[in-house]
Amino acid sequence: MSENKTFEKTKGKMGLSNELVFDYKDLDTLKPFISEGGRIVPARVSRLSKAQQIRLTTAIKRARQLAILPVSDRHHKVY
Repeated sequence: MSENKTFEKTKGKMGLSNELVFDYKDLDTLKPFISEGGRIVPARVSRLSKAQQIRLTTAIKRARQLAILPVSDRHHKVY
């Protein structure tokens, strides 16, 4: 006899659900996925699926291209 198994939506390590929408204008969503050095956190650390990681990377790169998000935290202007 087989039992009906119900599967819950799993949450990744960052505590975010599978239905995650990345928008390049929403910096509060993007910042947890950027390390202190300005690098994008890999999928094995953030526990995102491949499709989510691609959408995240695209959103971060768009934000950087439009200068909404700095490329690195190490950039300081010295006058």
